[in-house]
Amino acid sequence: MTRNEYLARAQAEDDWAPGWAEIDEAFKRLYPGVTPSHFGADLAARAMFGGNEYIDGYSLFPSPNGYQHLVTYGMSTLYVDEEAFGGEFSGWGYEMTMKIAATDPAECRWAIGSLSRLGRHTYTTKRWFEPHQFISGQGAPLRDTSTTRLTSYLFVQDTEVPGIETVHGPWTSSSWLV
Repeated sequence: MTRNEYLARAQAEDDWAPGWAEIDEAFKRLYPGVTPSHFGADLAARAMFGGNEYIDGYSLFPSPNGYQHLVTYGMSTLYVDEEAFGGEFSGWGYEMTMKIAATDPAECRWAIGSLSRLGRHTYTTKRWFEPHQFISGQGAPLRDTSTTRLTSYLFVQDTEVPGIETVHGPWTSSSWLV
């Protein structure tokens, strides 16, 4: 897509979110015919409107492999942004994913909260997470109100959705292993 085509589409479709659509397409290829559960941040809480939620949404795809595949929407450039067109990276250069051993999306809310905090950390400190970076919970469980022994994250590339090219630049899909 050329810059002129990008600008023309942006003018014609005031609700066009090219980055969001690219994430949706990447996961539709992996999970054809699956309708994900989607969770959005409260509009008033979103950072673009003065709040402290930097991730706009999350989708959970039930995998035939017995887990929920969670993806964020907000670490890459989601919406029309002429300055971001053709960039070296889309936003921070990644979206976060997590594979959660659960059959019910409601069991995954702890993971959504956890990725929300990691997104907030990136945006407020201006420090992104690197591949193979270890993030310690300093012995505290990662899941609130749980007896889990999971206390740390390891940042790696998602093996099922390795990344995509977007009009705003490429991003990788980075998984959190716990």
